[in-house]
Amino acid sequence: MKLKLQHINKNFKQFMLKDIDLEIEADEYFVILGPSGAGKTLILELIAGLIIPDSGEVSGVDRRKIGFIYQDYMLFPHLNVFDNIAYGLKIKKVAKVKIKIIVEHLAEQQNIGHLLERDVSKLSGGEKQRVAIARAMAVDPEIFLLDEPTAALDRNL
Repeated sequence: MKLKLQHINKNFKQFMLKDIDLEIEADEYFVILGPSGAGKTLILELIAGLIIPDSGEVSGVDRRKIGFIYQDYMLFPHLNVFDNIAYGLKIKKVAKVKIKIIVEHLAEQQNIGHLLERDVSKLSGGEKQRVAIARAMAVDPEIFLLDEPTAALDRNL
């Protein structure tokens, strides 16, 4: 599968993306670098289908198979850590036993296994980031869209 953006144009508030072309091959890592306000997040949202381009085309991606991690985590404040990680699996109607296995595995992998019952508002920035990473991984996406994914993580992690 090749992700392709062709002639993408988007006016968004007082910002404009103009004639963006991009191709990313399967199994390729791709980084978009730029200063704050350059449109990096907007490009990710266009790929994810959260925002529709004014013109141009995004192809080669099944938007149901995307794991998106925002810079500000976007955790559900009314759900604990376990339920935040399990959210996508519950939407997909995965069996409860399998959800428990997947969530516990990912939580241990992200060093947050001891936090599964904790309210997300009581987490540090790094812990919130690891919950968001585990949530994105839980649904086994084909594509990860990561908006500053290491910003709140300790160097050792």
